[in-house]
Amino acid sequence: MVFADFTEMVAYGAEGLRWRTKRLSWDGMKIVQVTERSIIGEYWDMRTEATQTFEVDLATGAQKGGVDE
Repeated sequence: MVFADFTEMVAYGAEGLRWRTKRLSWDGMKIVQVTERSIIGEYWDMRTEATQTFEVDLATGAQKGGVDE
């Protein structure tokens, strides 16, 4: 089961915590697609003043994109 707040995601399985992402957005991420393997989302990047995307692997929590703190 995956939970998301405004900035990150966390997944739990039968054994407890499976993974937690690093920060994905500054605030207000939006999930736009869920596939068998990943969650794809968008967020507003205040540094570039543009919408950016991220992808989170459902099995591992590995992420591509998101804010780079």
